[in-house]
Amino acid sequence: MGIQSILKTFSATATLLLAHYGAFTCATKPQTYGIVLVRAFDTLDVYAPIEILQLVSSMHKIQISLIAETPEVTTEPMAAMMNPFNSTVWPRVPTTLTFATAPRDFDVLIIPGGPGVRSPYINSTLEWIKEVAARAGTVITIFHIYATTLRYA
Repeated sequence: MGIQSILKTFSATATLLLAHYGAFTCATKPQTYGIVLVRAFDTLDVYAPIEILQLVSSMHKIQISLIAETPEVTTEPMAAMMNPFNSTVWPRVPTTLTFATAPRDFDVLIIPGGPGVRSPYINSTLEWIKEVAARAGTVITIFHIYATTLRYA
């Protein structure tokens, strides 16, 4: 990913969140944010919104939950061919909640992209997203597979 792509992702995330933020009155600003993690998620898609929300949190209370099927998620791809040199650059991220323990009512649900969203093993994740997205105030998707899946929910 080149620097231009990184800047575009960050800029798009900032624009979405700040536009969303500005659309609310003081009494109705979103406070609860759920960020769904799957194996091999794109770290920028997760940490760019968190960076913006850290700024917003100086203006009102923000609660961010990192949610996944398991208590820890890695960005390492499942397929060995996507890591041909057996590199060890893949962070492991502890989640704050699992699908079993997470609430079903977030003001904003953020669904990042990355190679993991093309995995055939994320059916339970997609089912959870369908259920929770229907109740969320706003859903921000970075990758179109979720948007397509949610449209037919």
